[in-house]
Amino acid sequence: MKQTLKQITPSFLWNLARETNDSIRRLPELPAAYLHPWRLESIRRLGALKDIHKGKRVFVIANGPSLKYTDMSKLRDEFTFGMNRIYLMFPELGFSTTYLTVVNDLVIEQTAGDLALLSLPKFLSWRSHRFFSKDLPLKKLPTFLYTTYQSPKFSTDVRGRVWEGATVTNVTLQLAFHMGFRQVILIGVDHNYTATGKPNTTVISQGDDPNHFSPSYFGKGFRWQLPDLQTSEIGYITLWSIIMTFNETLRDWLTTFGKILVSPTPTTFQTEAQKGEGKFPSAVGWLVFFSVYYFIFFSMAVNQVLFTTLIALVLALPLSIVLFTSAMHFVHQRIFQRNQYLYENLMYINVAILLPLQMIYMPVWTILLSTSLAAINTILYYVILFYQILLLVIAVKTIINLKYWQAVVTVFISIIFASLTFLCAIPFLTVMMDSVRGILH
Repeated sequence: MKQTLKQITPSFLWNLARETNDSIRRLPELPAAYLHPWRLESIRRLGALKDIHKGKRVFVIANGPSLKYTDMSKLRDEFTFGMNRIYLMFPELGFSTTYLTVVNDLVIEQTAGDLALLSLPKFLSWRSHRFFSKDLPLKKLPTFLYTTYQSPKFSTDVRGRVWEGATVTNVTLQLAFHMGFRQVILIGVDHNYTATGKPNTTVISQGDDPNHFSPSYFGKGFRWQLPDLQTSEIGYITLWSIIMTFNETLRDWLTTFGKILVSPTPTTFQTEAQKGEGKFPSAVGWLVFFSVYYFIFFSMAVNQVLFTTLIALVLALPLSIVLFTSAMHFVHQRIFQRNQYLYENLMYINVAILLPLQMIYMPVWTILLSTSLAAINTILYYVILFYQILLLVIAVKTIINLKYWQAVVTVFISIIFASLTFLCAIPFLTVMMDSVRGILH
């Protein structure tokens, strides 16, 4: 019946219904998952671990049979994550992993005594807190993660909900990202089991374990669940897509910045504008970054740090460019009767034209302001401004396919509209800044 309904229901409706059902089912556990003293302590610890290893590399050690043929001694001085019963290998290794992750209820229930004896930092699922004595002091408790089976997602901050992805490896990868590791090397993830049957079915081991590095890992009499390799792969693919999307987006922006600085030709604008689809969020991100960048040099120049100025910049600069691009798109569609949707392409190119030159100019502006050559700043500012307006005209002509006079009209109407709209917003920003200033005082 369920499969029939799934086949006849549109996928987006089916996913929405499943997500809604999962959210409703989680409601009873939410208060304890966020407000229980043990979880509050865990959230505090996880906060302290956020980006603690930023930019470093880590080895995530799984438990496949291939570990028997791997020289693990080379990992003695590396950051490492172990999982589940990796501690059975510690005596042979002569050292323990840096961290340990365990999330499966059956594994934790049957190994709670072993886990309690380990002194390394441990990350366990919140569901497993029932296997620990209520009299244990906070410092002796593991760090509990609020993990769930449903609603696939990759958490970059594990203080909230963490999707298990049918394998402790997925949880560990999210922990690694949370801690700031940027090079993650997997060892022993064989992703292959001799046991067959319905995924997640609980079975009792009848003898030596052929699926892990030690025959006693899930030895005779140990209860364990058959693997769900398909869901595990969804988790791996989700992580890969996040990494690839981030890397590709950053590479696109940096490449475009470089090309526009070195070769700002119509061909460059035409080619690079095609990368703009789906880049609106990252364009706003670059504008926020530049606002902070500008604030740093501005504070150095005036020798004063005003956080209300930073807030105003973070709000004002992205708003100005968004309004400018919106006006540009409106003119091209309504006045010059072009039907193409090019908003994201124009936003992408506008940011790429405006930011790199300004980022180069800001350090120069700061240095010249403190010397006898301060008057040159004004000249340099207007030269750069004129050059950027010229590039905007060329870009608009090329991307929208306008005549030069139409491109000039589009750019100047957009500047006037954005300026007027922004001026109308100043009273609102002023009131908000006064409120912020009052709160800070």
